[in-house]
Amino acid sequence: MKSDTSKISFGVAFSLFVFCGLAYSQNWVNYSEPHGLSSYFISAIVEDNHTNIWVGTDKGVNRFDGREWTIYSRVKGEAIIDDDIKTIAKDREGNLWIGTANGLSKIDPESDLRDPQSWKNYDSDNTKGGLVTNLITAVLEDSSGNIWVACFRGGLSIANPKPRLGQDPLLDPKNWTIVKSTTDQLPSLRIFALEKDNNSNIWIGTSAGASRYNPHEHTLDGKWDLKPALGNVRSIFADSYGYVWFGRAGKGVARVLATPPFLIEEFPFAINAEKIGEDSDRKIWLGTTDDGIFVVDPQALADSTLHFTQQTSRLSDDAIRAIFRDSESDMWIGTGNEGISRYDISWINFSRDPARPFDLTFNSAVIPTIIEDDSRHLWLGTDGEGLRRINLTSNLLLDNNWTAHRKEDQDKTLSSNHINTIFQDDTGKIWVGTTPEDDQYKGLNVIKPPFSDLKNSNNWDTFTAEEGGLADNTVNTIAQDRSRYLWFGTENGLSRVHVDSAKFIPSWKTFTTADSLADTSIQALLVDDGSRLWIGTNAGLNWTNPTASATIKFERIAAVKGFVQAIFQDRDGNLWFGTNRNGVYKINAASDTTTLINFTTANGLASNSVRAIVQQRPNEYWFATGSGLTRLRVSGVDSLWTTFKAEDGLQDLSVFEAFKDSKGDLWFGTASNGVTRHRVKPQPPETFMTSKLDVTTANNVIMSFRGVDRNTSPPMFRYSFRFDNGAWSPFLTSEQVPIFGLTLGRHVFDVRAADMDGNIDSTFATDVFYKIAARLGGKVEFQDSRGRIALYLSPEKVETVKEIKINRVENYVLKDSLSILAYDIQPEALTLDKPATLTVAFKDTLGYRQNKLAIFRQGKNSEWIGIGGVVKVENDTLTSLTTAITEFGRYAVRRENIAGIGRTAISDVNIQPRIFSPAGGGQGHGDRAGISFHLSNNAGVTVKIYNVAGRLKRTLRENVSLQVGTNAIEWDGRDDDGKVCVSGLYIVTIEAQGNVKTKTVAVLNK
Repeated sequence: MKSDTSKISFGVAFSLFVFCGLAYSQNWVNYSEPHGLSSYFISAIVEDNHTNIWVGTDKGVNRFDGREWTIYSRVKGEAIIDDDIKTIAKDREGNLWIGTANGLSKIDPESDLRDPQSWKNYDSDNTKGGLVTNLITAVLEDSSGNIWVACFRGGLSIANPKPRLGQDPLLDPKNWTIVKSTTDQLPSLRIFALEKDNNSNIWIGTSAGASRYNPHEHTLDGKWDLKPALGNVRSIFADSYGYVWFGRAGKGVARVLATPPFLIEEFPFAINAEKIGEDSDRKIWLGTTDDGIFVVDPQALADSTLHFTQQTSRLSDDAIRAIFRDSESDMWIGTGNEGISRYDISWINFSRDPARPFDLTFNSAVIPTIIEDDSRHLWLGTDGEGLRRINLTSNLLLDNNWTAHRKEDQDKTLSSNHINTIFQDDTGKIWVGTTPEDDQYKGLNVIKPPFSDLKNSNNWDTFTAEEGGLADNTVNTIAQDRSRYLWFGTENGLSRVHVDSAKFIPSWKTFTTADSLADTSIQALLVDDGSRLWIGTNAGLNWTNPTASATIKFERIAAVKGFVQAIFQDRDGNLWFGTNRNGVYKINAASDTTTLINFTTANGLASNSVRAIVQQRPNEYWFATGSGLTRLRVSGVDSLWTTFKAEDGLQDLSVFEAFKDSKGDLWFGTASNGVTRHRVKPQPPETFMTSKLDVTTANNVIMSFRGVDRNTSPPMFRYSFRFDNGAWSPFLTSEQVPIFGLTLGRHVFDVRAADMDGNIDSTFATDVFYKIAARLGGKVEFQDSRGRIALYLSPEKVETVKEIKINRVENYVLKDSLSILAYDIQPEALTLDKPATLTVAFKDTLGYRQNKLAIFRQGKNSEWIGIGGVVKVENDTLTSLTTAITEFGRYAVRRENIAGIGRTAISDVNIQPRIFSPAGGGQGHGDRAGISFHLSNNAGVTVKIYNVAGRLKRTLRENVSLQVGTNAIEWDGRDDDGKVCVSGLYIVTIEAQGNVKTKTVAVLNK
């Protein structure tokens, strides 16, 4: 056994920076009972394999699909073992294990949970003591697939869930291992938490400390590593850095490195932090019992604490009961009194707050320029408040992590607070182009690394037009070419200097309209992959190749009209030019300067004033405009345009800058509300049909569908569809599509949703249905004192019904002692392409049912040909036989065996009608279906009905002895409980002596 760890006090005076502004409160989305939750008290949160969120409450379990909540509880009729949910865990196969106050339930979340058979329930009785108590506080799957169940005050019950001989292994006590030693294994039997770390260790939190089980060092019945020094452990979390965190009742949190010597670090904050999680930025979230949430950086604990409370943000409640991070990196917080809060990280706005004039939110919120330097620091230039700088790996929501620099600072190194552009050259220096404030504060600034102290004036240089090198003190844009020349676009020309000789003023050179520039007011510069320099001016577009010759020659692209204020080259080498009033132009290849494509508001742009362009993913472009953000997603021949407004997360519609950082996040500088960060989520939406057609007689139908994604509001979804495997349509906003002029037969409708982030559902949703003729089935019946005969024909034979005649044949005509009852069905020449169901019933006063009975047809030479038939004794004196026929003529019920041939085979399986309406509804297809089949020998036959999901709905016959020949059995469209089956396709299985045949039939109740 390993020696116990030492306890180390973490003696750091923590400074808790309380989060008090409203800048990020819009990121909280709250759900409670009015939204569809079963209770305000939340105990557990987990996500299934289809990104549905499952929530445990004290009134059942809830599922959130992105649009609505569905409640499953005993009160509502589900077969869950108990409604008081304590914990939920997901295993590697996607099953959910739900621990309750009265046992354990297991479900497949993809199954029909309204079906009681979908719920597998376990308690101490039916597991025969495998579960030592029924109060379940935690469930976990270990690396071997075993299920660990914490039974409060009873210890651990560990199950091997591998099935044996098709039986449920959890109902066999031999498959359970009980752990309840408080001497060598557990500090206490009051178990609150289970966690698996990155080394496959299992950590068990109890009221008297924790213990560690290592499958490589320990056995289940041996000694484990005990950690009583940890105290009353209520939650455990293994982070991505290799630490295991412990939340304790009445104490601060502690953490242990998951490898020896397991030293304990104590932290004197977040008292009663009983729930722990980790966000996508690897920050630790500590949920307390009554003081909200603390967020800390585990690599810089002393200066990184953020505090969310109900008072300071939109967190719904300060009593935290569950913390969970979903597949889209949102944080879900379950509370004790107010339901769920979700922290949506997709859009975060850093905006103006008059109460905090000198922090990251900028007193002047205009952000015209953003860059990231080579040390992963983000630089933001403001129009009036100077520079802001932050390390992208730090907590962006903490004021103290942002560095501000203004001209009024004591060092007076920044020449103006009106920043137009920021650029880092290949030596690491930062160049800052500004607009002068007055004669004293003007010019171009350069900052030399390192940047740890922006107050050091030795790290700064300033260049002005008065010195003779710079064309103008207003510098709008900066670029560097392949020959290491820096280019400065100013309001009075284009200046150039070599990066190594900038201090030598005579080395500067300026270009103007005299050098063929379209205008001296330069707004955008870019050096493309082919070493060409592109110059956007107030009067059009120029380009030159400064490396081609000693003489600089500027070419004009006359097709690009207006004020060129943005230039961008995408991953494929295409060039994009944003203008002030003519939208955006695109050159398809970098080598071609003549073929341009122009996109405007007519194509989908929010505005024709395009100020910045950025590419987030292949074939995905973002355009910053004066009226919002527009994203273009190109997929094959489809162009999907989406404009983002304030309700979608964008704080300000007037966007000046668009920038993508090294993490892939997008940053948008706005005209009046600071900067917005957008984290594009890669998880595609799911598409569902909301109207399922199985069979229709209509010529025109409407297909209804919807997309589901937690971060996309319904109006932001776009849909593309195809019909009968044709071409995909353009993406549209409507959630309904009409289909006209249906032809008879099978049809396939596919639809795919695109979410707010441009993700397209690659699996799409499909509805397969049939168009059938709207004709009624036929029934011909004859009855007298001797018996009754009924003939059911398929709908396609309706026109023949009036022509069909049935007459009973007297026995003296037959002159046959074996025939009990005979009929002529005319016209005799009629042959059916689909079988008709024939039923003959007679008063069996002589007890013929004791003999072998079958239906026979008389051939042309008067010989009797055996057909078969299912014999049914309807009451004491009435016996009926049912079979299927395909031709008319003379039929009789005879007391005669039909000879069998060899081993029983099933053939000629048929169902008529193939579509029927057991609930009526005016469809005219009849209210029952006849299932016919031929047996080559007498046999015990089982006939069952399944839905398309494979669930048994009805057992029509169970090993019933049937005779050789054609047999027919009716199905009235009801299940084993007598309920009418819902519309849809069903599978009929016929089994005899190991042979199985299947056929489908459609129920249409609409």
